[in-house]
Amino acid sequence: MFIFKTYSILILILVYVDDVIILGSNIYVINNIINTLRSQFALKDLGRLYCFLRIEVKYFNNGLFLSQVKYINDLLAKTHMLDCSSTTTPMAVKAPLKSNDHQPIDATHFRAIVGSL
Repeated sequence: MFIFKTYSILILILVYVDDVIILGSNIYVINNIINTLRSQFALKDLGRLYCFLRIEVKYFNNGLFLSQVKYINDLLAKTHMLDCSSTTTPMAVKAPLKSNDHQPIDATHFRAIVGSL
């Protein structure tokens, strides 16, 4: 992340692999940065940001709201856990992984789910 800040201007540039997000308080400075980058690199402007790295962006008059609700709902659906109850401590630290029918759970699958969080 690159940050440019003066008394009246704030520009944030986030670079992730080959994706670049430019946010700021001054559209003229943002356009100048985009044009400068475009003169040096092949750019494709995808317009307004709606999703980045599984983070949804919603716009409001006074700012942005970042959310991962869709990602989490998709993960819960994928793991057949949409109807599960929440709890403060989902399991004992050393408890063996077992399903409802007391069959061992594939630890690799469990680790993949936890890794998705």
